[in-house]
Amino acid sequence: MLETIRPFFNAPAGVAILVLAGMVIPEIGWARSPLDLNHADLSGQSLAGEDLEGADLSFTELTGINLAGANLTSAKMTRANLTFANLTGANLTGAQLNGAQLNGAQLNGAQLNGANLTFANLSGANLSGASLTGANLSGADLNFANLTGAKLDEACGDANTKVPHGLALLKPCRVP
Repeated sequence: MLETIRPFFNAPAGVAILVLAGMVIPEIGWARSPLDLNHADLSGQSLAGEDLEGADLSFTELTGINLAGANLTSAKMTRANLTFANLTGANLTGAQLNGAQLNGAQLNGAQLNGANLTFANLSGANLSGASLTGANLSGADLNFANLTGAKLDEACGDANTKVPHGLALLKPCRVP
């Protein structure tokens, strides 16, 4: 199978080909480049527990995807649609989620430390037990989000950040 598709991608014999959800991604030796799934449609797929560190999922359709326990450290997910996605226990430390749609997503127990969530829609998301230490929530919509037991230490926002009724406003983000 690999020999059949390798010429199509003009890949030399030492290059492996990884097939993920119908997409073919070159993988060079043991040093794997971050996946580039920019603009892909992975709706309803399961990548639970997968290592997607540094992956580019910007503008990707991920509605209802199962990413429970996945490693998405430093992933680029700008304006990705993660509506109703399962990200329970996922590691999103340092992830770029600016403008992402996370409404109704399950993020309970997720690690979002240092994540960029500027203008992200987290309305109705379950963030119970999630860690958002140092996360940037400027302009984010957290209305109706479940933040029970969530760690918001050093998380910051701005005047456009919408928080659930009764939650104290977040400290302002530092401008570099």
